[in-house]
Amino acid sequence: MAVTVSGDAPKAEIFATLGICSEICVPAQAHFSLPLDDAEPDRPNGLRIRQALAMAPMARDGKTTPIGSVRYHNADRMLAIELGDAALDPVSLIAATASGEPLFGTPQKARNPT
Repeated sequence: MAVTVSGDAPKAEIFATLGICSEICVPAQAHFSLPLDDAEPDRPNGLRIRQALAMAPMARDGKTTPIGSVRYHNADRMLAIELGDAALDPVSLIAATASGEPLFGTPQKARNPT
C-alpha cells in the first residue's frame, strides 16, 4: 500500500475490517485517526510497524480468486462456500460483500440444536 502525505495538517484516517482470531475468527471493524505532524521520525513505532508488516498476509497474485462459488442451502439454512484456490486454508478466509462489509456479523449466542 502506498501513502501520499499532503497539506498543512496531514493525518491518517484508516477504516479497517479485521479478523480477530483464536478458536474462531470474529470480524471486527475499526476506525483510526492519527495526526502526521512529527518533527522527526518516530523510530520505536517505525520498528513496530515494520514488525507488523512482516507478519501481515502476503498479497495475492490475482491469478486465482480465494472464493469460488457461494450457494445457499435452504433446507439446511446455511451457506456452502467453495474455495477457488485449493491451496488456501478455509479457516484463514473472511468473506465480505462487494462494499467491503463483512458477510457475517458478530456471532450471537444461540441454543445448541442438538
